[in-house]
Amino acid sequence: MKPAHLLALLPRKPREFVDRVACSLELRLDPYLRARPNYSTEGWQAVLSRISQVLRADMSEMMAEDSVSEIESTVRAQLRALPHEAPFPSFHNGDFRMARLSYALVRALRPCTVVETGVCYGVTSAFILKALERNGAGTLRSIDLPPLGRNATDFVGWVVPYTLRSRWQLFLGPSRKWLPRIAEDVKGVDMFLHDSLHTYRNIRGELRTITPKLCQQSVVVVDDIEANSAFRDWVAQSQPAYGAAVAEENKQSLLGIGLFTAGGQHVTGPGGGTVKRD
Repeated sequence: MKPAHLLALLPRKPREFVDRVACSLELRLDPYLRARPNYSTEGWQAVLSRISQVLRADMSEMMAEDSVSEIESTVRAQLRALPHEAPFPSFHNGDFRMARLSYALVRALRPCTVVETGVCYGVTSAFILKALERNGAGTLRSIDLPPLGRNATDFVGWVVPYTLRSRWQLFLGPSRKWLPRIAEDVKGVDMFLHDSLHTYRNIRGELRTITPKLCQQSVVVVDDIEANSAFRDWVAQSQPAYGAAVAEENKQSLLGIGLFTAGGQHVTGPGGGTVKRD
């Protein structure tokens, strides 16, 4: 069905047709152009402990809040209730470990502006929006180019409760189109989450775009970093106060985390080296 959906775009939306063909080629070629890196990972509890130390907030305590179990129950129920014609494979969803972490990071940072690329059914988006509601402040701007499928755009953010959507802006299309516009429009970005096309070029492009807009205290979360060295290269160049790679809960994937703070401090990075932000 996907070739048929793709060809149907050509007369109606030629720009989107070109974007999708380019993304498909990039995804297929990326493993041949880049060697798969060997990331040094940290244990989940060690990562939570270090983040708690850097942000001076108890991450485990925040992930134990009633709001977390409430939104997780809602999201899981919505996923179970997806209609048979739902177009996205479940592996496109964010891992619940990443979703809970994103909630806790939002609670700790109390951000004004959160930006994410990649939405799918909206698992991580729902957790972020729940944390923003708990904070009583902040907005989420999300970008998504949904996989091809019948009525695909109708399913983007499907699991996000309508009661949380007042703080949410959704931009449909490739991140290379929308992210520069959003970065130009906002004063600063407190939290950025990448979960879109996981090629070296796309990850590096998104991080290059958003890094100059990061607030002095901010966090970057990058999903599925294991296929290329884009996250590791960004850490080496940007030197966050803390950078780490950690295994996800229900996916054979790695999650990258980079924290920036006002003072900076020496910590162990995802490649095993020491990094510092002045």
